[in-house]
Amino acid sequence: MTDPLTHPLTNALTNALTNALCRRLGIRVPVFGLAHRIEVVAAISRAGGLGVYAAARDGPDELAGKLKALRALCPDHPVGVDLLLPTALPEHSSAEAVAAAVPEGHRRWIQQLAQRHGVPPATRGNFFSMYVRSQALFNEQVDAVVASGVPVFATGVGTPVGVLARAKAAGQHTIAPATPGTRPVRPRRWPCPTSRRSPAHCWRRWKSTRWRHCSTKPPARAWPGCSRSSRCRR
Repeated sequence: MTDPLTHPLTNALTNALTNALCRRLGIRVPVFGLAHRIEVVAAISRAGGLGVYAAARDGPDELAGKLKALRALCPDHPVGVDLLLPTALPEHSSAEAVAAAVPEGHRRWIQQLAQRHGVPPATRGNFFSMYVRSQALFNEQVDAVVASGVPVFATGVGTPVGVLARAKAAGQHTIAPATPGTRPVRPRRWPCPTSRRSPAHCWRRWKSTRWRHCSTKPPARAWPGCSRSSRCRR
């Protein structure tokens, strides 16, 4: 039986889809697949796309082992790794300090829920019970990704300049999502401060004019324009 990936029609279609980005990354078709299992990531890359492993919930040691296994599954095709690197987190934090900050009332409430519904004690930890999200943890994850030699380094959240520079210096391609621009007008809270009416009256003007003076979209009702504010007039 002919392999569908090597069929002449498949090759012709692949050549038609290949673009400059494909040639830069070393893939055949512009298909990117994010997956939480390395087996799925390897399958996407072997099929001609770019498989990207979602590694945000892996500890540094676990991540290094999985990336080594991923390269063994897919040695001849490029793969990527995606991390979440928000910057608004403490530099260092300890699990003991976080546990000590949980109020005793919260602990009792969780215990009562577990007893009421017969939830057995956890037999193993997970990312959120074993690690505290901090810049120190993210740096260790970045170290594991850079040391792995994976061709593509993606950041689903955050684009720290130093991290991107390290990845590029190691010969990795860097990918980050594009985000829409923010409104140029300073947002204000509901209710609309320019009128005594319900905020719903601004809905049509919010959509049709440049005066985005309210920070949250009101209910989708078509009220006439606000007569008390020049910013709501036509």
